[in-house]
Amino acid sequence: MNGIFLARLSILAVVALTLTPFSSAQTKLAGDWQGTFEANGVTFRLVWHVTAASDGTLTSTIDDIDESIYGIKTKTTTVEGSSVKIEVDDVISPNGQDINLKGSFEGTLNQEANEVTGTWTQIAPPQDPIQITFKHRAAKPAASPARSAPSAATEPAIAGD
Repeated sequence: MNGIFLARLSILAVVALTLTPFSSAQTKLAGDWQGTFEANGVTFRLVWHVTAASDGTLTSTIDDIDESIYGIKTKTTTVEGSSVKIEVDDVISPNGQDINLKGSFEGTLNQEANEVTGTWTQIAPPQDPIQITFKHRAAKPAASPARSAPSAATEPAIAGD
């Protein structure tokens, strides 16, 4: 159980390492990314939140959905071409216990800019490298216009109980 917890924490750290300084790839990374990784035969879900500032810099946080750990902060994020590197050095408090989460993620942004695949390497607490794939979540479709109430002439009569 402790190994699974550490694996999830590691993944969160990777997601938190998101993107800070960037160029055109920065804008492509802005938004929410869903990720998964396997640890001890269990699949864990992550969400990487990337925000682009008006000057083009990126900030991000990572949420470990399955372990209810939210807002893991990234320390640095660098992007060179399609290469993405994120570093995490943050204190998280799962189950009320402070843990220093330290590690890095090195990945590649695909040509369509909708998927980042790479490896999370966790230094503290120590853990074996983990493969993570993040997929950009599509924007939610706009709400359809509200339908107006049917007029009495078109409203069907209700018969029966």
